[in-house]
Amino acid sequence: MKKTKLRSRRRTALRRILIAAAAYLIVTCVLGTGVFFPTQIIRQNEERHGTGRTSIVAWDWEPEIHQTQMLYLTGNEHVTFLIGSYWTFLGWMSNFTSAVDCSKEEPLYASQISVSTFGRNPKDFFYYYGRVDDPEIRCVEIRVEYITIGDNGEMIMQKGQRIVIPESSWMEKDGRQYFYIRAPEATWPIDCAKYVYVVGCDAEGKELVQLDMADHSYRYFE
Repeated sequence: MKKTKLRSRRRTALRRILIAAAAYLIVTCVLGTGVFFPTQIIRQNEERHGTGRTSIVAWDWEPEIHQTQMLYLTGNEHVTFLIGSYWTFLGWMSNFTSAVDCSKEEPLYASQISVSTFGRNPKDFFYYYGRVDDPEIRCVEIRVEYITIGDNGEMIMQKGQRIVIPESSWMEKDGRQYFYIRAPEATWPIDCAKYVYVVGCDAEGKELVQLDMADHSYRYFE
């Protein structure tokens, strides 16, 4: 008798859990708010951009942006995404997306995204990512330069960060090579104009290609 009652209670508890999960899914779908799984955010971005299905190359947890913040690097033959999502009581929400068109048969594709937080400890986070299609490229270097004003009012180009991303740190997915890095923290002059380039080098360090990086900037409110 006791075993029968225990099984009945378990079935009742399981039934309630399933009903609650179903109700949650219905509410989020009807209200158009969050989603149940973070991978659904990826699917939404694919549909929005019309890129077709992408594969997850890498993912990171970034609690400095949000306690539940996740970043996903995804890609296919035609596109590379860097997608941000975070968990709330309404489900998983998307807070930023950056995409690189990789359909033009270039040797190197790259982009940058800056994410700014506000609150008691505001911070700026810079991410660089992309794809390497030329097998001769064995190293990627991110170069950041900025302009200052001299004593006579002239503009002076200054060298800033140099971030080297060797082939050993790249990630392979579906036969394609990807890179992704969060830039180390740096202090910049107030209101300076920054220019970011990506350079692809061969095994001897010779520069094969240099590109201006597309800039995607987002503000995130804590």
